[in-house]
Amino acid sequence: MAREDDYADAVESCSNHLGSIASYEQLHDAFQPSLENCKEGWLISGEIAFTEITGTCTLRPPEHRSNVFPCKTYQSGVYCHKEYYLPADTFDYLPKTQRIIRLTDSNSKKLNAEDAEICCRTKFSGHLATPLDVYNNSLSLGVGLCVKGWLSEMLAGDPCNEHMPPDFWLFPTGNTIRFEPLTNEYPAFCFVPLANQTLTYIDPFPPHRVMNGDGERVYSLNYYDADSLCKSRGGRMATRAEVQYAWQLGYDCCRYSWVESGEVIFPTTQPRNGCGWSSGVQGGYGVHDKNESYSVFCYMP
Repeated sequence: MAREDDYADAVESCSNHLGSIASYEQLHDAFQPSLENCKEGWLISGEIAFTEITGTCTLRPPEHRSNVFPCKTYQSGVYCHKEYYLPADTFDYLPKTQRIIRLTDSNSKKLNAEDAEICCRTKFSGHLATPLDVYNNSLSLGVGLCVKGWLSEMLAGDPCNEHMPPDFWLFPTGNTIRFEPLTNEYPAFCFVPLANQTLTYIDPFPPHRVMNGDGERVYSLNYYDADSLCKSRGGRMATRAEVQYAWQLGYDCCRYSWVESGEVIFPTTQPRNGCGWSSGVQGGYGVHDKNESYSVFCYMP
């Protein structure tokens, strides 16, 4: 039904039409591409179907789905299913193969870091996924999570970047994962544990432990603010040697950034326009004025 309802009204609308709100599996079983009916719509799980349609009218298999789960007000149509009488509370409607869901705030907004963590923890009894969680689900299951979003430890980024060689190694080196301002708004990746599942914590940081970060905008941190940012995220300012080691492991970050010595450097593995004409740890040239503004490299113990 092409309506503009919140979830409660969507459930009632289906009931008023002598049916019940449909599950993803029922929608997939009924789907016919020739109908070209790829409209956003509520499902019983609280997710919005057809949030990923950009071209041809298709619907992913249930184990590969990548809809959004709203955290606040969201207006959408609804998919109803008739002759479905089993009580809703006997089912777990979240994806069965992978348990990472993508959260949004509303139709027009994403989530800041704090709201992302609160929504994941209180509404779904989960925790923000580690970069490796998202990377592995995208790589091994084909789940469409390859977009920038909030991750564990208030990190943000796209850890898979289409997961094709040579990008296969982007997660281990952390090239596309950064400390972003906590007020920035992105989707959030929430890991929802399966019933009776024991979770082991996966370290979200790459092996070299170096992360890049900024203030409210790019190149907005003087030396003292840079030091404060690293400490606020549970780390400290990295040394030049630590950035050098990260570069040796494949870390590439074309962003002039403070290190502990007061130098401003950046590591690149591929020469390119605007990032130096050779690979290596670029920059330095002595200690900079500590009131100048750059990004920062943090070391996470």
